[in-house]
Amino acid sequence: AKQMVRRTVAAAVAMLVMQAYSAADAYVAAPVRLFQTRAATRQIGRAFPNTASSAQGKSARLSAGSLSLKACDSEGEGFRAATAADNDLISKMVRQENMNPLFLDHNNFVVAQDDERQVVGIGQIRGIGKQFEMASLVVREDMRGNGIGTALINELLERHKSRCLADAADPTTASLPDVFLLTLVTSTPFYSRMGFLEIPVSMAPMGMQMEAAAGSFVAKMSGGELSCMRYKFPTTELKCSGSGTVLKQADQISE
Repeated sequence: AKQMVRRTVAAAVAMLVMQAYSAADAYVAAPVRLFQTRAATRQIGRAFPNTASSAQGKSARLSAGSLSLKACDSEGEGFRAATAADNDLISKMVRQENMNPLFLDHNNFVVAQDDERQVVGIGQIRGIGKQFEMASLVVREDMRGNGIGTALINELLERHKSRCLADAADPTTASLPDVFLLTLVTSTPFYSRMGFLEIPVSMAPMGMQMEAAAGSFVAKMSGGELSCMRYKFPTTELKCSGSGTVLKQADQISE
C-alpha cells in the first residue's frame, strides 16, 4: 500500500514538474549556441597515454589520469560541441542519472570524448532570461574520478565566456552574466571548488525557482536536499595608470 501511495505521489509530482516547466518556458531565452573555437592551448590534468586499442589498454587508459582540456585533436580525444546525432545519447545519460529530462537542446551541450571517440561526459549551459543555468553534467560511470567533470565545467565556462564576449559591443567593458545551477547538497563541495557559491533560491532566475520548488519535493522523498549555487565571473574594475584609465579584471589588480 505504501509503495502504491509513493508511486501515485511521484506521478503527481512529475505532472507538476511538467506543468511548472511549461509555465517557465516563457522565461527561457532562445538556446545559446556555444562559441565553437579550437582552444588547443588550454589544457589541464593529464592526457590519456597512447595505448593499444584493446581491453587491457582501455583499462589502463581509464585509470591513468584526467582528460585533456582542449578541442578534439586528430585522434578525436578532447571536447567538442554536441550535434543532433548526440541527442539520443544525451537523453539516455541524463535519464540514467534521474536528472531533469527537459531542455536538452544539443546546441547548448559540450561533449567530452576519449581517443576512441567514445563519449565519456556531457554538460550544458542554457539561457534562462538574461541569466544562464549549468545543467545536465554527467560523466560516464566507468570514467569518474579522472577529473573529467572538473574539466567539463571549465570548458563550459570558457566557451560561455567567449560567446558572451563575442556578442558584446565592447568586450573590454562587457559584464558577463552569472551562471546558476541546482544540485544536491552533498555535491556542493565539488562545485564550491570550481568557484560556485551557495545562494538562496529566491536569488535564482524565475524558471529555476519553479524547478527548485518541484525538485526539492522529489529530493526530500529520496532523503536528499537541493541547493542553489551561482558562479560570478571576475568583475571589471577601473585602475588609473599614468594619464590614462586602464580596464583590468578584478583578479589582476594587486592593490
